Amino acid sequence: DIIDPDVLYGNYIYVTQSSPGLHAHFHAYAQNVVQRCQLAPGSRVMDLGSNDGTLLRSFKTLGMDVLGVEFAAHIAEQATASGIPTIGKFFDRGL
Repeated sequence: DIIDPDVLYGNYIYVTQSSPGLHAHFHAYAQNVVQRCQLAPGSRVMDLGSNDGTLLRSFKTLGMDVLGVEFAAHIAEQATASGIPTIGKFFDRGL
């Protein structure tokens, strides 16, 4: 069975920033990825299902060019307004 993404995410309310401890975890993760992959400043980091951009914010502070994709359009708008460019669409072949 395939559930229409609008049913699952159209009125989605969870935002990552509401989970204590994730900021520190994501920052350590971002540092590890940048070091391990030897990413140069300005490298593009993309997050599919990026929610409010909490993970990407950590990459951005490390000098990366970030882009989120989040199906919950209202959350994508909030992320973009907070400085994390986010496409508010479902990630599929068309996108």
